[in-house]
Amino acid sequence: MKLMHYNVCFESEQTELLEEIIAREDPDILTFNEIDIKKIIVLQNKFIPFFSMKNGKDYGNAIAIKPGTVHIIMPHCTSFSSPVLELETSDYILYLTHLTRKSEEKRLDEIEAILKLEKEEDKDFMIVGDLNSLSPYDNYNLKKIEKEYRRFGKPVKQLVIPRLKDYGLVDLMYIHKTNKPTAPTRNGSLDKRTPIRVDYVFATDRLTAKVRNSYVVKNEITERCSDHYPIVVDFHL
Repeated sequence: MKLMHYNVCFESEQTELLEEIIAREDPDILTFNEIDIKKIIVLQNKFIPFFSMKNGKDYGNAIAIKPGTVHIIMPHCTSFSSPVLELETSDYILYLTHLTRKSEEKRLDEIEAILKLEKEEDKDFMIVGDLNSLSPYDNYNLKKIEKEYRRFGKPVKQLVIPRLKDYGLVDLMYIHKTNKPTAPTRNGSLDKRTPIRVDYVFATDRLTAKVRNSYVVKNEITERCSDHYPIVVDFHL
């Protein structure tokens, strides 16, 4: 099972590029942040799409899955500015989120709400999305980040990723040492800020043991399609 996650940037109209990226990677499951509802409709010939609108906007989170998989998809945490989407299969649960940009404390509150959902399900699961948070296990010049990115606080706060680790979840991009920056691309690099990794897939140990590959999709097309690069995790499921 190949999972591709992508923050596609609702302001970008590069629908043809998006379709080409998807065709090249050929994922079984697509998860999106900041996708315009018009773009998700374009995928209907190959995927079954589900859309969760960002409150008051015409873009939001979406999951698109190839036909044939028995699954349930439902929204949660509708009080979030970007409601969470849950995909449940016989093997696992996937929670798709786009955490708030307001503060690290508010992001931590949102993560706690997602973890509370998981406790009720008691099943192997993963959390996927743009978490708007920096990992303290990546190598950053925090003084530089402090000057360039308001959302991470001053001083920079890194609460979300350690919480997920303490909960027992694994950052899957570390398995094959592919914890590379996911933003900005050339499309979004006019401000010349430090490259950062904010897009993640975290999973339980049993799912982690089934990971065959993980990588950031960085090529001439993904440089132009969005201000983020997509990430891929390939599972043996």
